[in-house]
Amino acid sequence: MKICIVTPDIIGPIRNGGIGTHAAMLCRLLKEHELTLLFTSEEERGADSGWKERYREQGVQVVCADELKNRDPYAKWAPWEDWFFERSRRIYEFLKERDFDLVHFQDWHANGFFSIRARRTGIGLANTRLVVTMHSPNEWSRQGMREWPRHVLVDMKLSMAERYCCEHADEVIAPSRHMFDWAAEQGWRLPEHRQVVPYPFFSSAGKVTMSATDPGHVIFFGRLETRKGLGIFIDGLRMYLRSGPDRGITRVTFLGKAGQHKGEPSQDHIDALAREQPGLQIDSVTDLDSASALKFIAESGGIVFIPSLLDNCPFTVIECIERGLPFFAAASGGIPEMADATCLFAPTREGVAEALGKRSMDFSSVHHLYSAADCNQRWLALHEDWSQSSAEKPAPEGTPQVSICIPYYNHPVYLPQLLASIAALQYANFEVIVCNDGSTQPEAKAVFEQMREQYGERGWQFLSKENGGVGHTRNFAASHAKGEFIVFMDADNLAKPDMLDIMVRAIGLSGADCLTCYFLAFETDEPPRGLEDLSYLYRPLGGGTAFSILDNTFGDANFIVRRSAFEAVGGFTTQRDASFEDWELLFKLYHAGYDTDVIPQELFWYRHLESSFSRITHHYANHQRVMNCALGDSSPLTRELISNFAIPLYYRYLELERKLGKEGIENPTPRHVPWHKHLYRFYRHLIGDPKYKKKRRS
Repeated sequence: MKICIVTPDIIGPIRNGGIGTHAAMLCRLLKEHELTLLFTSEEERGADSGWKERYREQGVQVVCADELKNRDPYAKWAPWEDWFFERSRRIYEFLKERDFDLVHFQDWHANGFFSIRARRTGIGLANTRLVVTMHSPNEWSRQGMREWPRHVLVDMKLSMAERYCCEHADEVIAPSRHMFDWAAEQGWRLPEHRQVVPYPFFSSAGKVTMSATDPGHVIFFGRLETRKGLGIFIDGLRMYLRSGPDRGITRVTFLGKAGQHKGEPSQDHIDALAREQPGLQIDSVTDLDSASALKFIAESGGIVFIPSLLDNCPFTVIECIERGLPFFAAASGGIPEMADATCLFAPTREGVAEALGKRSMDFSSVHHLYSAADCNQRWLALHEDWSQSSAEKPAPEGTPQVSICIPYYNHPVYLPQLLASIAALQYANFEVIVCNDGSTQPEAKAVFEQMREQYGERGWQFLSKENGGVGHTRNFAASHAKGEFIVFMDADNLAKPDMLDIMVRAIGLSGADCLTCYFLAFETDEPPRGLEDLSYLYRPLGGGTAFSILDNTFGDANFIVRRSAFEAVGGFTTQRDASFEDWELLFKLYHAGYDTDVIPQELFWYRHLESSFSRITHHYANHQRVMNCALGDSSPLTRELISNFAIPLYYRYLELERKLGKEGIENPTPRHVPWHKHLYRFYRHLIGDPKYKKKRRS
């Protein structure tokens, strides 16, 4: 098979880490295949300069993300795209060129986001199986670290993208049942094709002389951070040492990459412990790779402690099991699926203290559950199965009828352009329903009649009614639709020739109930001539997160929807004094449990008019309309928090971003007041703090 392993972490440019170790083991395990490694992050400072050559010596082709060209024809119109979104697009372009049979993605950083969406909607990678391994999505890691996101908006969108990758990959692998259970608790909808397969593993420590076990030497093994249990280990050690005059511990080593605990460098907490316990030899060893760390443990004879608050299938545990090293581990996450119960303790300081008292137990009698030989064989068997089955999804059969519904009100110049673009559509089976919403301009009425005469022979319907607003008009047009699918188009936009072909294929392949798409915006009265008339792009991320309440991540009203789903949610609401009815309807579909997604391709031209209804109505009323739909039966407290706090702060953030730029708001210069201080001042002003009231000029 022709296989690509896409990863932001790999042993070599990154010294150690669970995802990187897994990717390195997978490279070794799959050496009989035609293998490419795509490294998508940046090398750590002091990284092994010869790492690429070492992988190439194993027969692995190595490519780094900074070598990938940006083949996006609209790249210069999308400077605002988030880093993970733009990176996933570059990765997709690379994979599309190489035509792999199988691609391994990791959940972290959502490298597979664009590729998985493109494959799901039939845009590309039709013959490539896309597999995601669940290691440590950002949302999960933050829970383990017990901290709030640092870059709230980007982190919200990144978490959504990571979740999307896991929900829509062809296959999802988790190294522990714990990860699937956690995802279910968060409301994730994982695919049917998923299974638990613990990490593969090959020992790389070489021959090491095992020293006699030394219960007086205790070794914290793992990244020095909150999630890995640094806090409860230090507190548990303190508790244990206070419980008696001679506890038998003479040396404590903190072995792992430096991190943070409670927002402070881990070394500060270790130094504080050393000052409290002058009789102990306390060392920090933070610069060893995995093999060197294992050698250190074996030669020291110390008892290993792995006190993770939350963990998946940690390689620290695997390495201890496979090397026969004495260890105790917290019974958290997936660890109980790996280790003998006698070696487990509660992930609390009390649990650490209790385990410290058991250091002299006989470790020769334990029977751990994890076996590298068994797991390696299971991974090989998986790839054998995949090599014998086709990754291609069956194309939807037939050409179901599509009803294109167009509300029309006083757009005499633009309607003929739209209908001409629809007449040029390549798709064969569609009907058109144009509804005149009581146009008042004589010219608008005349053009409507001209279009009726011009296209009436095609069977297109031209309906008229009293003015009722865009939502009411769309519903009226849809009530006359006969198609299985409905596509709404505004009278001032233009369809691209392949719009319906791509939409129908995408909704058939994905099984989704509603699909929006990207669009190209222009501002001329005449149809756009090409990129020279392009003003900007709209590339919605997709709905399904709290961020969708702050900004429309779903897409535009120019979407395709199953008529049954549209009718089930009651269509558009008909509020006359506010816009955003498309955003509101997409929220209704999502809340009702319907599958909504985005086709990652520009399928129509959007005419940007300053006189459009969404721009002449009040933004506050428009957003309130969406919020009322999104929050539904939420408590008054939740509604107040969103309406009077979250949304105002979001708009304040956008104002600052416009002033400082995205780079400036994330990395302010000394003369800039950091963005979070602006938000804090605005918050104090909102709650009436007199210190933060604006001073009146005399």
